[in-house]
Amino acid sequence: MIDQSFNEMESEVRFDDFTGRVVIVARGRRKRPHFYREEFKEDNKECPFCPGRENQTPRASLLYVLEGGRRILKTFDENGLRRSDWSVRVFPNMFPALNTRVGSFRPGSFNPYGYHEVVVENPNHLWSYEAAEPRSIELPLLALLDRGKFMESDENVKHVAIFKNHGREAGASIAHPHYQIIGSSFVPPLISKELESFSRIIQVHGKCYFCALNAEAQEGGRLVSTGECFTVITPFASIFPYECWIVPKHHACSFLESSVEAISDLALILKGLFSAYKKVLGSFSFNMVFHSRPVGYRDFHWHIEIYPRIAVHAGFELGSGAYINIVAPEEAAFQLRQALQASSSV
Repeated sequence: MIDQSFNEMESEVRFDDFTGRVVIVARGRRKRPHFYREEFKEDNKECPFCPGRENQTPRASLLYVLEGGRRILKTFDENGLRRSDWSVRVFPNMFPALNTRVGSFRPGSFNPYGYHEVVVENPNHLWSYEAAEPRSIELPLLALLDRGKFMESDENVKHVAIFKNHGREAGASIAHPHYQIIGSSFVPPLISKELESFSRIIQVHGKCYFCALNAEAQEGGRLVSTGECFTVITPFASIFPYECWIVPKHHACSFLESSVEAISDLALILKGLFSAYKKVLGSFSFNMVFHSRPVGYRDFHWHIEIYPRIAVHAGFELGSGAYINIVAPEEAAFQLRQALQASSSV
């Protein structure tokens, strides 16, 4: 339900100096049909990520097995055997974008050497952030730390990308909750562009863009929530309705350098944010992307971007490079804050 305190307004064009995004905020276009797009639902009768079907995927490169309910045993599948008592399971993607066994490549193209792994977050096929215990949200984040650090230990890896596709509209082919992690021999263009933006803004303004962003978002009505280590904001030039960024409060260049305390706070932030999303949007597909510095760089402020896929980028976006967003970021933040407050008062 759209809060009626936000009156209809004329379209507004926004430009973000950091990302270079050009976004038209056009609330009136929400009257078009099929605004909300629900995630796909799939039963677990054939799911290869569910316990008992481990032989349908490659051997695990990392398993978290809980002993006594808290202590983590780190292990992996050996000698063709598959453990099924895992809490988090990591294995090579069966259809990898990159791998460590490539040969020659064409001049002018990037070296396709790299890693591509799947991190299955929980044995429960229907597991979700909003219904989970914070500890079960922490575990896959810790596994991502482990595998990301391993990938960065390879001198050929220049960047580690972490992302989650949830729901058909977000490009997921399997409904069981999982992350993917890719260690590449090149720095992706978007990360290179962000590096340039960090350097340029520090030179011009004398401060990190993201270090100043939290206060600016609060003043602009775009602060959603805050924890010990992180804040959640809606970016000024959001390219998707209800897009949120999770930003470390203090300057930190990589998720892979996160402390245990930061991981615990991130788990609480994710649980709260997705509880609010559930109240506001119901079931929905989303992409979650971690932005961290390339190997060897320090002038970067890592963050997570979450894109609810409740609207489709179509001809205008593809043909112009600009975006249309039918929910103002300030309105999205207001609704999510209201949902969080309602949850905390129960």
